[in-house]
Amino acid sequence: MVTEKTLLDSADHVYESTAAHGGTIFWKQSSHYLNVTKSKEWL
Repeated sequence: MVTEKTLLDSADHVYESTAAHGGTIFWKQSSHYLNVTKSKEWL
């Protein structure tokens, strides 16, 4: 049985930084994490 913890352990990282502007860093979920969890980038 595949558990959520097993899925998360198989992903290297959840978020990737995309850009920085001033003191703000913008993040998105990594494509590998989305594939492992079979999620969508948007809700």
